[in-house]
Amino acid sequence: MSRTNPKPVWQSTKKAKTPAEWQVSEQPVETQDSIYLGTLNLLEAIRFTGRGIKLYNASSSECFRDRGGLPATEEIAFRPRSPYAVAKSAAFWQVSNYREAYAIFACSGILFNHESPLRPERFVTQKIVRSACRIAQGKQKKLNLGNIEIQRDWGWAPEYVEAMYRMLQREVAEDFVIATGQTRKLQDFVATAFEAVGLDWREHITIDQTLFRPTEIMIGRGDASKAAEKLGWKPKYNGRSGPDDGPSGSRGGRVNASNVHRSLFAVPRLMARKIFTPRARKDEGRVTAAKQLSEGQVS
Repeated sequence: MSRTNPKPVWQSTKKAKTPAEWQVSEQPVETQDSIYLGTLNLLEAIRFTGRGIKLYNASSSECFRDRGGLPATEEIAFRPRSPYAVAKSAAFWQVSNYREAYAIFACSGILFNHESPLRPERFVTQKIVRSACRIAQGKQKKLNLGNIEIQRDWGWAPEYVEAMYRMLQREVAEDFVIATGQTRKLQDFVATAFEAVGLDWREHITIDQTLFRPTEIMIGRGDASKAAEKLGWKPKYNGRSGPDDGPSGSRGGRVNASNVHRSLFAVPRLMARKIFTPRARKDEGRVTAAKQLSEGQVS
């Protein structure tokens, strides 16, 4: 940091809580090290440089308990139910402590599920989308999934990045829940993905009990009212519906993950260019992601 003098620092370390994480004893330790200690090291580096560097910390909706469908706000207490959520919760409170104790501009975005074609296949949504494409192309026969009765508040990732960016433009650092406020069953997500490639999901899905998590949040839903009020941020797209200018999926077009994702969220092809503000485009990584999405390069 002393050499590069970054203005913002984005901390988005994630170690997904796959079933293997519960079975291998080292995984929870690695999760704590990468998320909690990684965040703490960044905070310490910022404190020692004393250069007014701003830190964005990616927190998670997994920190909340299962609220039975009630939306979670910034005021709801955490009750983590996985090694990943425990680490994210600890990092959240460390960020809060450094903000108050050392006057560091550090904020956390408590983001609910957000998706795009850039997700790796270890995430269930991308696993579903890519498998649906492969099955439609005759390259795969079946898809094994765990509990498809869970419900999640799914949003469109580029919009969530815009919210993250806005958090760092404020004069005073605060934490924000970022969510659409709507939930959808994973089963519905599966059905929509397979419908987008002209298939009936029930003919291609196998429920695998070994993929069930030992502890699970059955319904996740967020309330982003604070973000709407203070950031002027509201989502246009979610995992249920979208504006009327959305595409009809991959029907009549190329069967690939990018097209199916746009179908799931009713997102037009040039969505990325509309969402990223001119000021935000200065970040090269975000421009690259927007370009890949808008040109359909991700498959």
